[in-house]
Formats: sequence, C-alpha cells, structure tokens
Amino acid sequence: NTKHVDTDEALVVTIPVSIVMLPDTNSKKR
Repeated sequence: NTKHVDTDEALVVTIPVSIVMLPDTNSKKR
C-alpha cells in the first residue's frame, strides 16, 4: 500500500508541474 500512496503522490505532484511547465515553455519560446 505504501507504493500505491507514493504513486498517487507522484501523480498529484507531476500533473500540476506539467501544467506549470507547459505555459512556462511556451512563453520562453516566444
């Protein structure tokens, strides 16, 4: 179960990071 919690935590962290990184990358390209 520890691995399951760790996976959920990773998803919760990865999704917001991806959302933040995408606009950041677009603004840098412009």
